[in-house]
Amino acid sequence: MLGMRLANDVTEEVLTSPSERKRREERSKKNSAEDSICMALTLFESLGKSFKQQAASAHFQLGCYHRNCSLKLLELGHKKRDSSEGVLEQYVSLAKRSWQSALEFYGPQAHPHMYLTILMERSDLLLRLSGPAMQESSLSYMHEALSYMLEGQHVSDEASENFRIQNPDFCIKFWRQFQEILKNFLARTISYSGKKSADAAKLTELYRKSLQFTDKTRLSALHDMYASWTS
Repeated sequence: MLGMRLANDVTEEVLTSPSERKRREERSKKNSAEDSICMALTLFESLGKSFKQQAASAHFQLGCYHRNCSLKLLELGHKKRDSSEGVLEQYVSLAKRSWQSALEFYGPQAHPHMYLTILMERSDLLLRLSGPAMQESSLSYMHEALSYMLEGQHVSDEASENFRIQNPDFCIKFWRQFQEILKNFLARTISYSGKKSADAAKLTELYRKSLQFTDKTRLSALHDMYASWTS
């Protein structure tokens, strides 16, 4: 019986093409990585309040894992294929959910670095998903990406100033990403609805304001400006 099983395994290995074996190995690695993170998360959550930060970190890592899976599908050109679209949406949803769970611990006041990092990860994923400028869904993704970055205004002015002094390079990176998302949102809005549209005019004003400011301490003003247009 054992000999027959071994023979079957060898036969299957021989008959399986190299490309198929490679795909199986990649799937095995993916499952192993996801299982490891989920096992760690389950363990930390079972240990109670003392391990909340470790659990939040595991949620963040799980979100990054699902983000990577989403981007892999995009790289393979599967975004428009009906057979893969549902899988892509599932990965994106799982990434968002995991990052949102991480934010329950990484609040804007106690953990501004991780809070802003998660906002940047979410926004960057949506920017990559936004697709061709002429698609209406592109504008929806860009609106969501911009809204996430504007959530950075919840870091208080005092905490934001202290954070800026201690983490100048990170703050520059945050602001550049914010401006990049605004620039893309404006370009896509112009492509979709025209340069003279009301939305394009508002985003142009918002983008110009962002160029006048040098760091996220002025993010609250831009948040209020954008909120007044979308409310």
